[in-house]
Amino acid sequence: MQPTDWSAHWKTMGPNLLYFRIYRRLLRGIKLGRPTILELGAGTGMNTVLLLESYGGSATLVDNNHGAKKLFGARKGNLKADYREADVWKFRPKKMFDMVHSEGLVEHFHGRKRQEIFDLHAKWLKKDGIAIILAPVRCTAYSLLRRYLAMRGRWYYTDERPFTVRQLAEKATKAGLEVLRTEKPFWAHEGGIICRKV
Repeated sequence: MQPTDWSAHWKTMGPNLLYFRIYRRLLRGIKLGRPTILELGAGTGMNTVLLLESYGGSATLVDNNHGAKKLFGARKGNLKADYREADVWKFRPKKMFDMVHSEGLVEHFHGRKRQEIFDLHAKWLKKDGIAIILAPVRCTAYSLLRRYLAMRGRWYYTDERPFTVRQLAEKATKAGLEVLRTEKPFWAHEGGIICRKV
C-alpha cells in the first residue's frame, strides 16, 4: 500500500477551519486553563494555533513534513509554540501534556499500529489530561468528498481507512482513555472524540 503523498496535499490543500468547529463542539463545558498542548501529525498546525488563540498556554507540534512546517511558520505569530520536524513514533518529549490532539492522523495506520497510535495519545498525557482525536468517518459526506477529489486527480490519501465514531471511542477506551463526548456533524466528513486520561 502506497503511503499518503503529504507533500502533494500541502501544495494543493490549505488549512480547513471547519475542523475547529468540531473541536469547539467537543470542548463545550471543558475547563482548560492555559494548557500545555501536544499535537501529533500536526500538518500546518492550524488547530493548535486556534486552540492557543482561544485558551492561551503553550504547544509542541510534531510532523515530519517540511512543507507543512513552513506553512505553520507563516501563521505562528507570537504564539508560544515549538514545531518539531520528526516522526511521531520517534518523538520523545521531556514532559507530559495537559492536552494531546490530532486531526487526520489515526486513519493512516493499520494492523497493530491502528491501536498503538491511540496509545501514543494517552502516553504523553498527564493524569486527567484531555485527548481530542478527529478522523474521517464512513458517511455520505466522506464518500462524496473522496469521489470529488478522485475525479479532480487530488486523492492523495492512498493509505487512508475511515473509522466509525464508535470505533474511535473503542480504540480510545483500549488506550486507557475515558470518552467524554463524541461528535459527528451532518455536514462534516470527519468525526471526533474528546477523552480524559484516567
